[in-house]
This record gives sequence, structure tokens and C-alpha cells, in this order.
Amino acid sequence: MKLTLGEKIMLLRKKRQMNQNELGDLLHLSSSHVANLENNRHNPTIKTLIELADIFEVTVDYLVRN
Repeated sequence: MKLTLGEKIMLLRKKRQMNQNELGDLLHLSSSHVANLENNRHNPTIKTLIELADIFEVTVDYLVRN
């Protein structure tokens, strides 16, 4: 099964035992924006993708590929 970008973000966040507010603080985004990313309502900017990859110690390629 292929995961969406939002599903990957959510799984990685939960694996790190973070809530949306904590991830939002690291990204300088609101928790509602994080929720929208996880629910695929918004697409992250390139800067946010790079920050997510750094936080979760994965590649940007992992995040964006199906």
C-alpha cells in the first residue's frame, strides 16, 4: 500500500511520539496547519519538506515519492 505524503508525516510524527503542536513549533507552523498537511489539504513548501526530512531523519525523496 502506498502512503500519501500526509500519512507519512503523521506516521513519522507519531513514531517520534510528538503531537501536532510540537511538530508545528519545530516547523514554525500552527498545529492546524500541521493537521492540514497530514490530511493532504495543504502541500508543504520546499522549505517545510526539507525541515520535515531533517526532523524525521529521512530524505525529501522518501517523503514525496509514492
